[in-house]
Amino acid sequence: VSVIGGASNAVIATLPAGDEPTAFCFSSNNQKVYWINEWSHSVAVVDAATDTTLQVIPLGAPPVQPVDICYNPINERIYTANKLTYTIGILTDSRDVSLPAVGSAGGAHQFGFGGPGDPAAVRRLRAAAADAISAGGQLAAPHQVHSPDVVVVTAAWDDAAEGRPVADAVVTATPGIVLGIVTADCGPILFADAKARVLGAAHAGWRGAVDGVLEHTIAAMEGLGARRANIAAVLWPTIAQASSEVDAPFRARFAAEDACFFASAAAREGVERWHFDLPGFIMARLTGAGLEKIADLGRDTFSYVVRYHSYRRSTQACEANYGRQISMIALP
Repeated sequence: VSVIGGASNAVIATLPAGDEPTAFCFSSNNQKVYWINEWSHSVAVVDAATDTTLQVIPLGAPPVQPVDICYNPINERIYTANKLTYTIGILTDSRDVSLPAVGSAGGAHQFGFGGPGDPAAVRRLRAAAADAISAGGQLAAPHQVHSPDVVVVTAAWDDAAEGRPVADAVVTATPGIVLGIVTADCGPILFADAKARVLGAAHAGWRGAVDGVLEHTIAAMEGLGARRANIAAVLWPTIAQASSEVDAPFRARFAAEDACFFASAAAREGVERWHFDLPGFIMARLTGAGLEKIADLGRDTFSYVVRYHSYRRSTQACEANYGRQISMIALP
């Protein structure tokens, strides 16, 4: 595979990619390029950041002959078209992804003490995730109740199912502390003032956002020395507007100026419905609080079935319980 510089239009690298590469796709999920090799019946994986071939994945013995490939961002899978067997090959790119928001991965990861699974196993998984974010780091994740309350963390507490501080946001300036928030449709927001070395993490469903959890988090960070002009905030996976259908009693909880966050949806059973834009509402609150460095990851917890847990999806499926993903941040 030849790598051509977009500015220079010159070949800047030549990478081994197997035998006769014929088509490629790019995964925005893990920033990798996937090349199919028609005659070696394989897929080569290239790191887009370093232009290095990471591995070659065999697709099977002949007569498998892949001739085309594509990436589906909804379920984060790679599909190959196999010419001689008239079949479609399916790969998942989840195995080599490392994101600060760690999700369901097909049900393998459940980070909430209120979710399914043995609490001791959940505790071990949370500790392992915290260690992956910061080697030896101690997790500080509160007992969330959809409140506007914030805890300033100077030392980690016992990460157990019972006894953790009750709040929906945490802030710290202490190295070795890994801030964590669990969600399953609500908005996890991670904050950082890199200059002041002050961090924050907030859980903002509609109730917490309305009641001021984001503004309280920013104020608590300022109390540790952060400056509002220097705080960056990122909204991690959250239920998207198209997946969030609400009724009139829900809409009545919002002010008239919030009408822009509601789009008409098809009526059901004669009842008027809307789609509520929780990510847009959160971003507007961050802007209104004076933050200029903000970003929305744009990942829908409801529709990304492979990657994320979703309370709404679980309830629609009449499941007895639902999992939670966790979003973490720590000082380097």
